[in-house]
Amino acid sequence: MQPFTGSKTLGEWSYLLIAAGEKSTAGYSVGVTSISGSSDKLKVYYRVDGPLPGQVEAQVITYPYILVRIPANEAAVEFVEGNPQ
Repeated sequence: MQPFTGSKTLGEWSYLLIAAGEKSTAGYSVGVTSISGSSDKLKVYYRVDGPLPGQVEAQVITYPYILVRIPANEAAVEFVEGNPQ
């Protein structure tokens, strides 16, 4: 599975999905650092963190992701890896 970002509005909610793709060990996480924008465009800033150097992790295939629910919004969504400038 490749990394993926996407959004979908259903009724009164919009859903934002960030999937980091297939990872060969445990210890990965995905987090949203900020959501900002206007009525016509949202910017979703996120980060993918891996295991710390030297940390012992289970040798299993994982698929880290985060699904965020926000009030319905028809704005275009741009996903940006990293922190806002």
